[in-house]
Parts: sequence; C-alpha cells; structure tokens
Amino acid sequence: MAVFKGTDLAYVRRIYSPYGNEEIANEIIQWLPSPGEKRFVVERPREYPSRPGVRKADLVTLSLCAGFIAGRLSQYGPIAWVEAPDWKGSIPKPKSARYPYIVATRCQRILTPTELLVVKGNVPWDIWDAVGMGLVYLKRATVGLTQALRG
Repeated sequence: MAVFKGTDLAYVRRIYSPYGNEEIANEIIQWLPSPGEKRFVVERPREYPSRPGVRKADLVTLSLCAGFIAGRLSQYGPIAWVEAPDWKGSIPKPKSARYPYIVATRCQRILTPTELLVVKGNVPWDIWDAVGMGLVYLKRATVGLTQALRG
C-alpha cells in the first residue's frame, strides 16, 4: 500500500494477513490517513496470455480478494480500477531478486528526496508497484514511468 497526501508520497506499508480479506481490509482502514480526501487505486487482476504459468484459480482468488477489499474501501472514498498496462506499460517483473526491478528504478528517479526517505531499504516489488501506480494515477509520471510530469 502506498499512501499519498495530496500528490506527495507519505508512507508505504505492506499489508498481509493469513486470516483473509476481512482482516486485510481492516488493516488498510486502520492505516488510512484521517481526516482528508481519500481516493483508492486498485489494480484489476487479469489474465495475460504471455504468462502461461499463472493459474486461473489464483486469478479468481486474487480478483475476489481485490473486489472484497475495494468494496470495503468504497465506504471511505472512490475506487479507481486500473490494469497493469495502463500504469506501467509493458514493464516485466524481475526474473529473480538478483535483477533490479525496473518499476523501482524508475520510481526512484521520479520521487523527491523527502519521498525517497519513505521507501528506503529493501522494499518489495509490490510496494514499488503501489508507488508507481499512484504516481501515474496522480499524473506525476507517464505510463511506463518513463518521464516525471512535475518536478
């Protein structure tokens, strides 16, 4: 999860619960900034024919989870559904942890020095995806994160 106040990255947090969607939604709600306007950007899971190793059952589970959480969050603000190509273009996931993640590298070039302090350390790829999605949604970067749009 990446939280922006206005258009500035305020904090990031990895949300995980072994107990299910309700607990995940509750944890996200607990971390919502208050007061202020809240908008949510959620990536819509989808099948990519170029990735034959992804099981359809996993996509169904992920879609149900995303839908449930978005339904809960919609009580606090509007939901914008985006698909991966709409915000990151065709940037692939790294083949292993040994390779740099292009989304992370591009986000680091766009974020301000103060924002970079928010994401210091060994940040997992899903956090960088949340940051990148937010940057494009807030029109701070182009699709594919190739160019900063403010600065």
